[in-house]
Amino acid sequence: MTGVQTCALPILFALFFVAGVRVASMEDFSIINENFIWEEIPISFVSGGLPTVEVKVHNQTYRLLLDTGADSVTIAFVPSALERLNPTYLEAQKRSLDVYGNFYQERTFILSQMEIGNLKIANLIGSEELRGFVSCDGIIGNRFLKQFNVYIDYQNLKVRLYPQNTYPGELELDEWQKVSFEHNNIGIIVSGRLGRNKKEIKLCLDTGMCAFQNGRTYGLLRPQNMPGLFNKRKTYETKSFYMDGIDFGSMDFIAANFEQPPVDGFLGHNFFSRYKVFIDFNQEILYVKRNNN
Repeated sequence: MTGVQTCALPILFALFFVAGVRVASMEDFSIINENFIWEEIPISFVSGGLPTVEVKVHNQTYRLLLDTGADSVTIAFVPSALERLNPTYLEAQKRSLDVYGNFYQERTFILSQMEIGNLKIANLIGSEELRGFVSCDGIIGNRFLKQFNVYIDYQNLKVRLYPQNTYPGELELDEWQKVSFEHNNIGIIVSGRLGRNKKEIKLCLDTGMCAFQNGRTYGLLRPQNMPGLFNKRKTYETKSFYMDGIDFGSMDFIAANFEQPPVDGFLGHNFFSRYKVFIDFNQEILYVKRNNN
């Protein structure tokens, strides 16, 4: 994650912005399990609020950041983990762009098999993670996650992967709030509005972003895009935060300068710690439910 100092606050990012890379899709891996219904995977947190999951490759365990802001990534490993993996690299390379606008040229490789929970994945195309700020063995990004319907539950420390177009009855999704999003090469993008302010803002829904100050968790807003909002202070609390016309209550934001992606800000730990989220990538719909606490 990229450490950014704002108001003496370490802000943590894990975000990929793609520039001219090979296209990845379901051809980047296959599921071995027959009759796959769903798979539940425990999550734990590093760096104060970044969710990680365990995967196994060749009977070795790796802890990877679950990153809905890494839109170009299927799976990526940091150099120290790659030394253990010792993969055979492909000729194809990929370019990525971090939040400061820095480019990285990364090698790709194939893993013959990987396990996440009891789900067995074959012939998975992975890449290097070279940005130097990932506080675990690597990341799992949206090019993996978008092949499933994904249920993220921070409160109960779990994520579930369902086959596409599966809507589990036990979750009673009909009773959840529904929010549309855009999914493009910069991530899961939602449209929001702060209280009575009529300006529509674009926010990236990013599990790989957490920002804390004095025990409070914040979303991020780019001050250049919000004239006057941060003139007297670097934090802003709105009593009403709207998405798709739905009031999700109070929400705290902090000013953060970033170059990429071209959005107004981020929702990260501040949102996922408060709400359960079910992501339907195919229909570009979020199902959102407030936690019990």
